Amino acid sequence: MEAISVNTPEYINKLEFDYIETYSFQRGQEYEDDLITQQKDLDQLKDRKKNGAALTAQEEVRYQKLHALLNSTQYLVNSRNEFHPSGQNTATISGCIHRN
Repeated sequence: MEAISVNTPEYINKLEFDYIETYSFQRGQEYEDDLITQQKDLDQLKDRKKNGAALTAQEEVRYQKLHALLNSTQYLVNSRNEFHPSGQNTATISGCIHRN
């Protein structure tokens, strides 16, 4: 199969869509404040585990969630199709259907 070369304007002009949504995540003071709180929570739970203290089931779930969130590459949509907790819709553009 031969690759077809298309420049950016051509590609964009051939797109067909009903609407597009744009999102931003990991931005703003609220996110920064939440990140500090989450990191403190994770550090406390990690220290308790390290020192041999048993976590409650709820604490263990929180630990696992925070550990996964803060110790890995973060994406707008994760592998479970969930939006990042800090994701915010910034715009929805509709009525832009291209037909050639």
